[in-house]
Amino acid sequence: MIARDGAAAAVRTLSEGPDGEPTRLTAVAARIEAGDEAYLALTPQLLAAASGDMREGLMIGVNRGLTANAAGLLRQTGADLSVADLCRPGSGAGPTEEEPAWTARAISAVEAVQDAALSQQKAACLAALRGG
Repeated sequence: MIARDGAAAAVRTLSEGPDGEPTRLTAVAARIEAGDEAYLALTPQLLAAASGDMREGLMIGVNRGLTANAAGLLRQTGADLSVADLCRPGSGAGPTEEEPAWTARAISAVEAVQDAALSQQKAACLAALRGG
């Protein structure tokens, strides 16, 4: 869909749904949250095309996905997904009381990344998660 119609049109199509019903964009965010490589590869394009609540919803899935596939998301960082946005402490948590637990899981996931090509992103992410 993105290749055919462009990211902006894909985001509009995915976000259309009956009032009160989850949209297909919600399903995409859930796949990103689960760390699905195919969906992670679409993340920068989707974030570039989304705005407001749509972007916020995608970012929640992206942030939560850090604990499921840290290497996959670190590979996607760049102009449309900064390491700072990806690795904000507590950004993948729900209520405030969950923030320390989410941040600890995210730090563990990022520490486990072994890809040397991601060493700069890994270091920057760990620094951000640790509040540095």
